Amino acid sequence: MPLKILITGATGGLGSSTLHHLQHTLSIPTSSLAASSSSPSKASDFNSIGIPFRHADFSSPASLLSAFNGIENLLFVSTNTLDHARRQQQHQNVVDAAVKAGVKHVWYTSLAFDGREEVGTSKAMFQIAHQGTELMLKRAGEEHGLRYTILRMGAYADAWPLFCAWYPGQESVRVPVPEEGERGQAFATREELAEGVARLLVEGVPGEGVVVGSATKTGSEVGVGRTLLLTGPRAVTLREIVQAANEGHPAGDIRFESVSPKDYVRVNSEHDQGGKPSMFFDAMLSYYDAVTAGDLDVVDPLLEKVLGRRPIDGVEFVRKVMAETEGVYTWHQNSELASQY
Repeated sequence: MPLKILITGATGGLGSSTLHHLQHTLSIPTSSLAASSSSPSKASDFNSIGIPFRHADFSSPASLLSAFNGIENLLFVSTNTLDHARRQQQHQNVVDAAVKAGVKHVWYTSLAFDGREEVGTSKAMFQIAHQGTELMLKRAGEEHGLRYTILRMGAYADAWPLFCAWYPGQESVRVPVPEEGERGQAFATREELAEGVARLLVEGVPGEGVVVGSATKTGSEVGVGRTLLLTGPRAVTLREIVQAANEGHPAGDIRFESVSPKDYVRVNSEHDQGGKPSMFFDAMLSYYDAVTAGDLDVVDPLLEKVLGRRPIDGVEFVRKVMAETEGVYTWHQNSELASQY
């Protein structure tokens, strides 16, 4: 039976990259893949390259049930809404539909704030919503036999401008981390995380004897009911990230300033080029608190094993992209997030 994989959020960054690696890096035939989005208008984008499209609106249980019909492996890419209650309902809709449709295995993209903890305890706002979804999957596993794997992913190295509240041409980075003793973060690039996810979907965890199409195991039959941590090869600080930005584009001279939480919110909300309000920067304080607590400094070797090579770390990535863009590197969420407030 063909390995059937459905990617939710297939028009987003992680979903589209994972789909690309399934098709082009791992040579999975398009007949075994499917892409989904909440926007039916995206169907032609995938149909034109031979990938079946399924409409999946996380707020519409009926659309989810239809989209998941006949699917073996579901890559459940979390929604990006900042409305916690709405997000929890949407994610419950996905889990319920997966159970009703008989999906064989759900792979959920979480974040790495909780490291290897079985039950997450991080207070980071971004992680709390994931903790709720992780519990939904565990309950579905216990009550309905749903097979699932939680993929806790390191912070995107690509998103460093968001974490540093920085835009091209800006002379200073002002963030509320300690002047001394800042904890590191095991940043990973979105592209390598996507490739890692694609390989896990198809090949499973290295060393477990998984071969696609074998009579014994497939990627969908490993990692059942467990949590996997995907991170970069070392933890680096935001101070090191800014230093790397200056090294990548020597003509720039970005100053790194450790400021109080109050000053971080005030200064960045007053001068944010993307128009994000103080409410956003207030919410970001829980991220910096989590960094200070060491929530993101756990390094796990799994991504390197899955890729078969050492992943690029945060410093290497920032130095590289600043050189390639001559100091005008941008991250889309810096501007897009303003519309959610």
